[in-house]
Amino acid sequence: MAEALDDCRPLAAERGVLLQSQNAEPSTASQLMVYSDRRVLLFILGQLLDNACKYADSPGGLVQLKLIQDLVAGRVCLQVWNNGPGVRPEDLPFIFDKGFSGQRPGQHATGFGLYLARSYARQLAIKLEISADSACGQGFGIQMVFPGLKVQPRSLPGGD
Repeated sequence: MAEALDDCRPLAAERGVLLQSQNAEPSTASQLMVYSDRRVLLFILGQLLDNACKYADSPGGLVQLKLIQDLVAGRVCLQVWNNGPGVRPEDLPFIFDKGFSGQRPGQHATGFGLYLARSYARQLAIKLEISADSACGQGFGIQMVFPGLKVQPRSLPGGD
């Protein structure tokens, strides 16, 4: 996570966007390890962070990278969220489509970043999902959902 954030810092600084990283409980975060293609994971996360910086409110924007452990669903996610205008509801079904860039005045986009991110994520059996709390005008988030990751509770000293 740290390397992807470091790679995104110049763009964030140029746009006046603050980058934040929030982990699950520190003990939980230190127990998580993903065995995968490091370069591809960095590419996917980099695309999500770059996109979040481009579409965050500027200046004064905020981009957060959160590690989320959903015990009910039994999954672990990395969420990239920004405080930008969000995505129009009619555009949501198309944001991962090749060449789709939405209708944002003043934004220059190719429409390939999220398309490539999802394509690579599928190859690694990672799901990209729009965060449930994303609504037009209230920011926007995308989660990387890692399959089959579960954190086992630590045994307490003196316990079984």
